Amino acid sequence: MAALTGPETIEVLVDNEIAVQNVTKMASSSGGKVTSEKLGDAEYKVTIEMEGAPAADGAEAVCAPDA
Repeated sequence: MAALTGPETIEVLVDNEIAVQNVTKMASSSGGKVTSEKLGDAEYKVTIEMEGAPAADGAEAVCAPDA
């Protein structure tokens, strides 16, 4: 997301609801508009709409894998 220079839509596929929450939190904190949908058992799609470069707050977003 840091490499974006203009509007962009990013789709992320994950396999659990905690991952959906983590991706949503990370994208929202970067200024993205986030939607998600359940595609099937253990299959979710998170769509992130970015207007341009992510918000610069001095902190780098980190998404930790599930334990």
